[in-house]
Amino acid sequence: MQQIQITQIPQLLKTKKITEQTARNFIWEEIFNNPRKYGLCTLTEDQLSEFLLFGSSVFIQYVKNYTNSSINFTIFLRACIKHTYKNWLKRQIKAKAGEQCLQDQSIFDFEYRQEKMNEDYIEKNHSFQTKRNFSKTLDNMSKKKQEILKEFIHICACKACNEIDPAMLKNISEFLKMNHEHFCREIEELKLRTACKRSKRNFMLERRNRAFFFHKRSLFELSKIDPSSSYYNTVSEKYENQTNSWKNINSLLKHRFVVSPTVAEISKVTGIKKRRVSFFLTHRQKTLNFMPFIENAQNYKEQNGKNDDE
Repeated sequence: MQQIQITQIPQLLKTKKITEQTARNFIWEEIFNNPRKYGLCTLTEDQLSEFLLFGSSVFIQYVKNYTNSSINFTIFLRACIKHTYKNWLKRQIKAKAGEQCLQDQSIFDFEYRQEKMNEDYIEKNHSFQTKRNFSKTLDNMSKKKQEILKEFIHICACKACNEIDPAMLKNISEFLKMNHEHFCREIEELKLRTACKRSKRNFMLERRNRAFFFHKRSLFELSKIDPSSSYYNTVSEKYENQTNSWKNINSLLKHRFVVSPTVAEISKVTGIKKRRVSFFLTHRQKTLNFMPFIENAQNYKEQNGKNDDE
């Protein structure tokens, strides 16, 4: 093999004096021993080996595509290697970008952080009002207003059926002075009615996460590519498309794909008139968060019970 010159490979293969495997091995050895000659001097030995593994499948195709002409086979091979190197480099950048994105926890906890920010905002701005107004709410309300408050809590609990845990269900049913089993059946029925919505939301979440992944990956690729290259424009277009897709899906998740029962569903399950359900839910944003309210109600009830016993 040492006596064979690189320029002789096409003719030797054509006349079947060497096999395709021999030709492939010779080109592999030629590139590995002379990386500078083929523009690969910046690669480490491991990277060079990875590149050769990637490109070896097309080495024979290079030889078959070469036709006897004024172009020397060595020059032709260099051009082919340069093209293959670009493809390999693109794949490496994509793989690296993918690893970088998978390590970025913001892909998976984006919605959690967003919800946490909203919870912190509510707690910061409204928790003090709950504590300040709670005893006044219970002690100074007329019976009619107490019934209205209970109805409001009942409707809000139904709206948040997918967020309430068993302990909270017990507290709410006690506060409403409602049969616990009956109240649980209402909540379970509303959960079943929202199961399809939950499935659609999960599907949209997967799409959102996938769009965010490619958005981050394209951004990483752009940071590694020459801005003057044509490939940069291609990746830039992908980046813009994925970014817009990610933002649009986030917007849809906030307004359309919400996992909560409708006014009609709550009305049908609870027996409360639609107009009344709609009224309470419309004004819910202007009221305090009902869950901390119920927790305080339970604590207040327990404290009063102890005082009465004493």
